[in-house]
Amino acid sequence: MVGSRLRQARERGCGLLVTDALPTSEPILRKRGFEVVTSTRPYIFEPDN
Repeated sequence: MVGSRLRQARERGCGLLVTDALPTSEPILRKRGFEVVTSTRPYIFEPDN
């Protein structure tokens, strides 16, 4: 799926692509030329009861 999306982006003239993925996807994305530039932390809502 990643390869298909990359091809579509290139065909449309996109120069930069961004992805937000789990660390387990890093090896797959690195093989496709992506680099880690930052990280995110999910927000977990914990309501006060």
